[in-house]
Amino acid sequence: MVSGVWYRLHGASLPPVTEALMVGEVARRAALAHFGALGGSSSPVLAGHHGSGKARWQHQHAFYLPQDRDGDGRVDHLLIYAIAGFSPTELAALMRLERLYGGPVDLRAEVLLAWDDRGSGGAGAAAGLAATWESATALILPRHPKRRRDGTPKLTPRGEQLDGPEDQLRREIALRREAGVQGLPDPVAVSRLERLALPTGRGEIRWQDFLWRRPGGGSASGLAFGLRVTFPYPVPGPLAFGYGCHFGLGQFRPASGGSEA
Repeated sequence: MVSGVWYRLHGASLPPVTEALMVGEVARRAALAHFGALGGSSSPVLAGHHGSGKARWQHQHAFYLPQDRDGDGRVDHLLIYAIAGFSPTELAALMRLERLYGGPVDLRAEVLLAWDDRGSGGAGAAAGLAATWESATALILPRHPKRRRDGTPKLTPRGEQLDGPEDQLRREIALRREAGVQGLPDPVAVSRLERLALPTGRGEIRWQDFLWRRPGGGSASGLAFGLRVTFPYPVPGPLAFGYGCHFGLGQFRPASGGSEA
């Protein structure tokens, strides 16, 4: 069963990576429109919820992940990935995805690759493989970090702030592993990144510059961070965590030395 489709995006003006969330939202709407045009009635995998509106449990549904692959600060690729995999009709809808249009987004999409997680293929080029990963888009904390009444931070046994970015990332990784949907090991190290450095030398982007509010998308702290996380051995991507992670926020990319095209 195919679990990932990778696209190159084209347009007169590619959106800044700080607007990745907007591109991810438009991509979801386009995928659902094609699914409906093919006669599909309901797709919890593409939609992210059942008819009742209840979210699909533990992140098995589709991630719509806009990517800046050339490091110029603009979105130029799109990865649509679902741990649950895509049905034939869902895959057909994704293969018909040729345009992303909505609001300021007007892009053409070119399919580069579709892969099955059980095979080798070229999935590493799209999703990455590395022991150390770094934030590619802002990680938005779902919960506020905890403090005592005197304002000092509450600490975990590791010495990290309770519900701070490091703690929330560790917890989400553990929850996904325990649910059997993403077998990531516990990180051996998590540290903060000051800003998003563009590898082409075009400067840096502040994490708080990322668009993060989703209409009807639930509550979040709004606190934005960048992190570097190291696992005990190389793990495959894609990796995305935190609020809005299914629409492009909280993405990680292999750090220097990881496998990425």
